[in-house]
Amino acid sequence: MGKITKMEKYQGMLEVLIKLLNLTYSESRKDRKRLHDIEWADDNIHSLSILAEAEIRADTVVGIASSRKLGLKNNELNYHEILVTNSLYASEAIVKWIAENGSNYRGFTAYILAIENLNNATLNYLRNLKEEDKG
Repeated sequence: MGKITKMEKYQGMLEVLIKLLNLTYSESRKDRKRLHDIEWADDNIHSLSILAEAEIRADTVVGIASSRKLGLKNNELNYHEILVTNSLYASEAIVKWIAENGSNYRGFTAYILAIENLNNATLNYLRNLKEEDKG
């Protein structure tokens, strides 16, 4: 068996983080149900729900992290910019929700943190891939 490259290690790490993200999603079921019930009962909600905010970002991050296109040269999509834009901490609504409610919904908060962790790991993977391409 040959030596594992740095990029293969990063790819393996991303696979593990995606599995952990799926696990935290599953384990946050009760919190997500509580949040869903609260959000659907509130007739005054006119903005995107915290559940939707998290899911949109999760889909984007998982899609990029699991994409085979990550390693392609001259990629037309700017994954780096997409990941930075979709950081959960770039959303004032999510930051506010974590500050005000995060400790009451530990499972869902863990899920949010798993999304952001995968986002950061994918950004690091892309930085290393870019450096490797230069070398």
